[in-house]
Amino acid sequence: MRNNLAVCILASLLGGVAGHSLAASGVIDDEIRVLGLFKDAALLSINDQQRMLRVGDHNKDMRLLTANSDRAVLEYRGTRLQLQLSDAGGIVTGLPSTGTSSAHLISNGGLYSITGSINGQLADFVMDTGASYITMSAQQADQLRLDYSNAKKIMINTANGKATAHVFTIKRVRIGGIELQDVEAAVMHNLESPKILLGMSFLGQVDMSQSSGLMVLKHRN
Repeated sequence: MRNNLAVCILASLLGGVAGHSLAASGVIDDEIRVLGLFKDAALLSINDQQRMLRVGDHNKDMRLLTANSDRAVLEYRGTRLQLQLSDAGGIVTGLPSTGTSSAHLISNGGLYSITGSINGQLADFVMDTGASYITMSAQQADQLRLDYSNAKKIMINTANGKATAHVFTIKRVRIGGIELQDVEAAVMHNLESPKILLGMSFLGQVDMSQSSGLMVLKHRN
């Protein structure tokens, strides 16, 4: 067992005492750190090897049972453990403080998605570098109470050919810890995506990089 553990988790046996690392508690003779928590997924470091686990994924040693942005339940070598992030630099999804100036999008089948907000209202986004604007359906715009009645009408190219879009400006868009103001958006009446497309009107103003199954966005200084 290692003498100097970098304890980046609060971990306990379910029903036990929270606040001990897995190795330090003596339950598991491995160093397991929680690097990120997401809906139905967790990014772990196991003996310094990063692993992205999704609910349902398992092998003979471990199985992720549940996960959200607050905690995860992991079955590891026959022991069921509850994991939480500490304050030691882990990744938290959802809506962290804008002071973090970054966002982490998890990949699901090659598509990167995240829950953010538009004008303070929660919105589900999927990253789309092929979209010129933040793009949504008329129904999504109505749910967010966005007024695009005076929007400029344009023709844009889509995978299915040309389509009419109404382009207008959103006051505030927040993704993770990044908040941008006066971001251009488009409403397409025939858009079938269940999530709002996070296009280049937002992505063009941030720096992007990929790491361990995540897309990392950082505010451009």
